[in-house]
Amino acid sequence: MDWMNIVYQVIGFAGTGFMVVSYQQRKRENILRCHMCAGAAFALHYFLIGAYSGAISNLLSIGRSFVYSNRDKKWANSLIWPAFFEVLFFVSGALTWEGPISLLTMTAMALTSISLWIKDTRKVRLLTFPSSPMWLAYNIYNRSFACTLTEAFILISMIVAIVRYDILKIPEKAAAEKSAIETENANV
Repeated sequence: MDWMNIVYQVIGFAGTGFMVVSYQQRKRENILRCHMCAGAAFALHYFLIGAYSGAISNLLSIGRSFVYSNRDKKWANSLIWPAFFEVLFFVSGALTWEGPISLLTMTAMALTSISLWIKDTRKVRLLTFPSSPMWLAYNIYNRSFACTLTEAFILISMIVAIVRYDILKIPEKAAAEKSAIETENANV
């Protein structure tokens, strides 16, 4: 691995940080803001390694996240938007066709577009989950070390969040109080 490839991977790791943090957010808007930052880093990373389906998909994801984060405004709260982004992801995949591997980016982004449109954070996590294995395969195929690890971190982060918020339903305040009690007991 030459030094330029190392730089390209480091750019991918910047996106990793944003994605891991995104699924720990309680508010949908914060998840989407983190996705915008991650999309920018990943788009640049994929472009630099020559994975153009991934690059264009991530560029489009920035716009999608911006529109979706503004759903409280009339212009952004139309069902036209999810359909528009679904079409864009499939068209971009066709235009940047790298072979059948491009189907993974198109399908993963389409699934994510549907899940991020939903306002229920629990459903966002559950419906986004299946896209991770698709990106994992795409990243391995394109030798994106940074994004392969990203998907591993995302899967772990989503599982933790699903257990924490959706299965155990630990309220933030109760979790903080429990942590404070445990810290007090450990200091005694």
